[in-house]
Amino acid sequence: MSGPSRTSQMRPPPKKKQKITEHPEQNGVDRLFSSTGNSSVSAIHKKLDNLNMRLIALESNVASILTVVNQLAQCPQSLNHVQFPLKDLTSLAEMDAKIEENSDKYIDFIRRLMPDGIVKDLSRVLSESLIMDMNYSGTFSKKGLNSFQSVNTALYEATKKEGYTMEDYEKDVRVAFNKSKNRVYKKKSNEKKQNKQEQEQPEIEQVFIKEGSVDSTASEIISDEVQKKKKKKRVISFSQLKMESC
Repeated sequence: MSGPSRTSQMRPPPKKKQKITEHPEQNGVDRLFSSTGNSSVSAIHKKLDNLNMRLIALESNVASILTVVNQLAQCPQSLNHVQFPLKDLTSLAEMDAKIEENSDKYIDFIRRLMPDGIVKDLSRVLSESLIMDMNYSGTFSKKGLNSFQSVNTALYEATKKEGYTMEDYEKDVRVAFNKSKNRVYKKKSNEKKQNKQEQEQPEIEQVFIKEGSVDSTASEIISDEVQKKKKKKRVISFSQLKMESC
């Protein structure tokens, strides 16, 4: 018997096949990247960055909303003793002292009182009677709003927006005073006209009552006078016609 050949003895043993473990998610991403190319990959990264920025902005907005909600929940309890609009100079002085102690709380409250700005909504903070006794700078024997520094500063901070200066605020306050006072003057003028009409109306009614309450003799006299006037008119018209015919 012949033994095995040398070639068969020199061959290395066959290698065992290794099992390749596949990760479907990784293969999916690889397939996506390989199919889309580098330009699409950069676009995807940009979209992811945009989404991340939006999430950060949403988190910031939610935090600010929660802060405002907490303030709204606390303000009615802490400001339930405050009555707006302020009625007189005494209540205005008291409010000035309170704002000096806790300005932030009152600035937020005043800001909600004046959603349309100080020109339209000043009367929601100061009553009409108080506005009539005041102006901004204290001229013409009026009490000046600027002498109540805490209230004045709170009004400015409550209406302040980007680019809005103290000079702009002072102009708006003066306009607000003028418009509020003009409304009061117009209101008083309309009330006077209405009162005058109401006073004249009963006199007219009394005249009708007197005419309706006359006795039968007086009514006969009145009717006779009416008949005489009618006859006189007829005679005049007939004579005029007669002269025209001549």
